[in-house]
Amino acid sequence: MHLRDSLALQYAEVCDGEFQARPDEIFINPRHFRKLWNKGQRICRRLNDRSRWLRVSAHLGFKMAKSSLPGRFNSRSNKSRDLRALLGNLPLLEGEDPEAFDTFYRDLVRFFAPANIIEEIYVRNYVDLSWEIERYRRDLANFINANLYWGLLDLLQPLCDYERAQQLAKGWSTGAPQDTQTIEQMFANAGLSRDQIRAQTMAIKINDIERFNHLILILETRRDSVIREFDRFRTTFRMLHPEAVQDADVIEMEGPRRLQASSNA
Repeated sequence: MHLRDSLALQYAEVCDGEFQARPDEIFINPRHFRKLWNKGQRICRRLNDRSRWLRVSAHLGFKMAKSSLPGRFNSRSNKSRDLRALLGNLPLLEGEDPEAFDTFYRDLVRFFAPANIIEEIYVRNYVDLSWEIERYRRDLANFINANLYWGLLDLLQPLCDYERAQQLAKGWSTGAPQDTQTIEQMFANAGLSRDQIRAQTMAIKINDIERFNHLILILETRRDSVIREFDRFRTTFRMLHPEAVQDADVIEMEGPRRLQASSNA
C-alpha cells in the first residue's frame, strides 16, 4: 500500500473510528485525548491536509470542552490540594463564600490551564488579587451607602433649620415613612433627587473614596504584573523545555477553540 494511502487510513481511524467507538474513554481520560490529538496531527502533517485537520480537531475540541473539562481538572486534584496546602488557607474574610471563591478559582484554572507548579502559583496569585479587588469595590459601594446620611443632611440644611434637618435625616436613614415622604416632597419642590444625595456624600467623603480607589489601582497594577509574568514564564519555559509541555497533564482547550475559529473563518 502506498504510504499516502496508509496514512489516510490511519487518519480515518484516529479521527473517525476511534472517536466514534470510544468517546467515553476520550472524555474520561485526558491522556487518551492528548495521544489521539497528537497522532492525528502528525498524520495530517505528513498528508499535508491541514484544512481537514482543522475541521476534525475543532470537532474533537468542542466535544472535549463540552464533556471533559471537569474530568481534566480532577486529574490534577492531588496537585491542587498540594498547592493549597503550600499556600495556606483561602484569603477569605468573615461573610465571604468559600464556594464562590472555589468556583472562581476553578474557572480560571480551566482558562489558563497551568502546566506546572510555577504556573499554578501565578494563577493562584491572579485569583487572590482579583478577589481582593472585587472585595474593595464592594467595600467602596458599602462605604458610600453607609454615609448617605451626611450627604442628605448637607442637602437639607438650606431647606430647613439644622435641628429639623437632623431629625428628617435620621428618620430617612431608619426608614421612617413619614420623614421619607416629607423629604421627597421637599426635594420635589427644590428640584432635587436621590442622585444628589449620593453625589453630595461622595463630595463630603472624597478623600476616603480616593484612598479606596488608590488601593484598588495598586491591586490592579499588581494583578496586571502577575499576568504579564505568567505569560513571559510560560513562553520562555515552553521554548526551553518543549518535552515538559508535551508530558503535561493538562490539555489546553484554547488550542482547539482557535482551530475551530480558524476553520469557520
